[in-house]
Amino acid sequence: PVSRQGAETLDNLALACRSCNLYKGNRMSGVDSSTGAEVRLFHPRLDEWESHFQVDVTSGTIIGLTAIGKITVDCLEMNSQSQIMARQFWISLGLFP
Repeated sequence: PVSRQGAETLDNLALACRSCNLYKGNRMSGVDSSTGAEVRLFHPRLDEWESHFQVDVTSGTIIGLTAIGKITVDCLEMNSQSQIMARQFWISLGLFP
């Protein structure tokens, strides 16, 4: 992030929804509550989404498949009630995933 002396260039930016962007802030990692280990957040340029996340289309939740996925879901509050409701709406319209 720019707030951590990152470059203010296109290759250092990532498209994110407002909610994820607000929760991420300048975080680059989080602490895994089950192990106490610090785990980096998902990096959209280095990581493949499908390797770290799965969508439960019945409930609208996002499931972290790896430590990176789990900590990202947790830190960005990707399964907040408002996010799930929006995702369920997008799923009903055939827009997600």
